Amino acid sequence: MRWLQILFVLVAIAALAAFPFYVTSPYYLHLAVTIAIFAIVALGLDIVFGYTGEVSIGHAALFGIGAYTAGILAFKLGVGFWPALIAGPIMAALFGAVLALPALRVTGPYLAMVTLAFGTIIQILINEMTDLGPWLNNFNLTNGPLGIKLITPLFLDLSPWADSFKLLDMPAKRMREMEFYFITITLLLLTIIFINRILASRLGRAFEALRDSPIACDCMGVSVYRHKVMAFVTSAGIAGLAGVLFAYSEQYIAPNNFTFDLSILFLLAVTMGGRKSRLGPIIGAAIVVFLPNLLGDINLFRLIAAGIAGLSLLVGMFSLGQIQANPIPGRTGARVTAVLLPVVLCLGLWALSWYLKSITDYKRTIFGMMILFVVYYLPDGIVGFVKKLLAAINPEWFRSHVQAAEPGEAAKAFAGVTTAKTDAAALLDVNQVVMQFGGLRALDRVDLAIQPGTIHGLIGPNGSGKSTMMNVLTGIYVPTQGMVNFDGDNIAGLKSPQIAARGIARTFQNVQLFGELSLIENVLVGLHHTYRSGFADIALALPRAGREEASARQRAMHLLSF
Repeated sequence: MRWLQILFVLVAIAALAAFPFYVTSPYYLHLAVTIAIFAIVALGLDIVFGYTGEVSIGHAALFGIGAYTAGILAFKLGVGFWPALIAGPIMAALFGAVLALPALRVTGPYLAMVTLAFGTIIQILINEMTDLGPWLNNFNLTNGPLGIKLITPLFLDLSPWADSFKLLDMPAKRMREMEFYFITITLLLLTIIFINRILASRLGRAFEALRDSPIACDCMGVSVYRHKVMAFVTSAGIAGLAGVLFAYSEQYIAPNNFTFDLSILFLLAVTMGGRKSRLGPIIGAAIVVFLPNLLGDINLFRLIAAGIAGLSLLVGMFSLGQIQANPIPGRTGARVTAVLLPVVLCLGLWALSWYLKSITDYKRTIFGMMILFVVYYLPDGIVGFVKKLLAAINPEWFRSHVQAAEPGEAAKAFAGVTTAKTDAAALLDVNQVVMQFGGLRALDRVDLAIQPGTIHGLIGPNGSGKSTMMNVLTGIYVPTQGMVNFDGDNIAGLKSPQIAARGIARTFQNVQLFGELSLIENVLVGLHHTYRSGFADIALALPRAGREEASARQRAMHLLSF
């Protein structure tokens, strides 16, 4: 299967390289550039939405910050494209950090509301920052609702070689459009490589694990808050990069380019295409950009409806075959209905396309219905649905696991594990610890001393405070009074990740794996605190990061063999 993936990537790159030479319409070339720009934003958003499980409705604002950084540099300072390409992501990442540091202490709908408010504030600021007051000489920063005009640059004029290479025989305007297309596609490919490196590393495993069980992550040394901030800032920087490209592609930016609707489109691109994949956000971006334009032509709409109807019939027939081959007593009727309903709806869309004489008045309605249909019936997105479908045919096609260079050896499972304690003093010394919840005292002046290299059991009936004691030792609870000394230091009041990094970890009464990680990846999450390489080491694929990853995988294999 690996060689098929490599072949697919090579064919895709070749098709992208050939596209502007065979599609001569400036309209479709501009659409392709817009799809690539939206795909960059969606790929970055997938880190937050797909991997950490948080919903951001503020990415249009971060996208706009990148665009306005480029616009202001050109408008006020005369600075060109390449400096803006560096400054845009940095500014967006800084704003992302300002937003993430307080906002990511809340989750779910509360975080969505905070990011929505952030997006609204940024749009208002862009619109209003035309007069910064007398203390700044009434400086006009953003040009307000009038917007900022830019010029798409031409860096390499190849017209002198047109006599030798007929493909280069084109007007300067066309050459400028093609050059910018290749710059955008190159940056899209570099973004994919960058994201692949991040998500294939310990950071990617941490992002997935904290979505499944934040408390377990903290107790394994994976700081949930820190990694959420890191994911959000990384995603913001990628959105800023796309914003710079958007500014120079459109050659004009204004506050109404970066509204709440655009944030929803970015989320839809990830949802429809399929989260946790590189191909999904690209497909989703193509849908949200290309489909509304295709729906402007009734004949194209009929072709699309016919294709969707035909595909739904094939999938429906396959699904009915699976139901017949694997019957579940008492659920056959419900399963058949679940298959037939979307097929009937797709056929109804095809019939509707022939009933309508014009689609102009119904374009937005039909587009919304198609999006709703995809989101409802394909919760894992188009790529997720196709993966499940192909996995039903041959599961081996989509089984990919982290692997170690050699088989594990049980004898090496704890090699190199030492403690700083060499005398007879206790490694863990609990002194007069009290844990009180209102009027209930769960722990009452508890003393505990544990020597290095010993095994202890904490025994007691239900409600006696065993779990509370474990929570105090691992930082989930801060004791009301008393001291908890580990290896000579008082750890009472430290956060769970800090305590885990010092050497105290725990399991839970209800054992639960991180559901979307493989077995060895679950073990590698537990080894997260042993890594020393940083974000730059991972992003640049430096040897240090590779050595640490190989060493951690081998140790995980040893632990699994124990």
